[in-house]
Amino acid sequence: MTEAFLMRDPSLADCWEWHREGLFGAPLVTSRFPAGLVLEVLCARGHDLRGAVDGLLRHCDANRYRYFDHPACDSDSDTVGLCLRLAPYGGGTAATTSLSAVLQDLERDVADLGRVPVWIRDWERHGATPPPAMRLGEHCGTVEAHLLTGLLANPREEHRATLHRGAADLLRRVGEVGLAANVNYPNAFALSTFFRLLAYLRVDGLSAALGGAPRAAQVALEHALEHELKEIVSTPQGAALRVTACFRAGEPQRVPDGLIEQILKRQRYDGSWLAEPFAATPNRGSAVTWYASSTLTTALCYEALQLHAQFV
Repeated sequence: MTEAFLMRDPSLADCWEWHREGLFGAPLVTSRFPAGLVLEVLCARGHDLRGAVDGLLRHCDANRYRYFDHPACDSDSDTVGLCLRLAPYGGGTAATTSLSAVLQDLERDVADLGRVPVWIRDWERHGATPPPAMRLGEHCGTVEAHLLTGLLANPREEHRATLHRGAADLLRRVGEVGLAANVNYPNAFALSTFFRLLAYLRVDGLSAALGGAPRAAQVALEHALEHELKEIVSTPQGAALRVTACFRAGEPQRVPDGLIEQILKRQRYDGSWLAEPFAATPNRGSAVTWYASSTLTTALCYEALQLHAQFV
């Protein structure tokens, strides 16, 4: 039921982030980033979606990896990391003419800041002093982790220094403040993302070069996971994110009783789940509200159910 719902439209346009409140002075601005998260979930479960992946990669490259499809928007690390992770699932026909330039800008930012930025400066246009703008979610460690896992999924020797510096700073912060390093996303999703980064670093072999930072981050995240699992969960997405966090931590046996049943009982007749708040996004009057999509919530529930089905 869920697969049929998620794959009914290869463009996944119903889960794009649509802005009609005058963002950047435009009557309509969109972001296709959430559709990429759904594609990543489906492709990781073995679905062949090369056409949809290549279409998204072509769009992001033509848009210079900006989060929103407007030239006033900066490139962002979330989008770059997502595209790097999706590339192996594509058919190899997507253009990457902008990618090298954006990665060079990223390298200069990391060298300048000592960390991975959420919003990447266009050094050719703005140099060391970018114009003033609302850069929502800066310092979000979950975004940084998305970028770093992208670099690890598509390893290139010329980006090793950026990867090392960015991972060292992020893991240090996570070790010190735990989930307070997350800004934009639900804490349980941040947990999954941080645990996945640690796993990538172990496979890559970079963990050994980062000293005690990976271990300190692991300990902080294990404490955070224990706290999250004690919290009362009242929604399917909340249950799904905790299930996935346990699996990403390598501890599927810690999935609390009742979470899978809670997900299944709330599935709707068309195979979907109702939309739940997922990520911070701007709204009119400079307000910050939550992006939500039935399609993305459904993908997150699907991922949790698939992981659990493999375990049992």
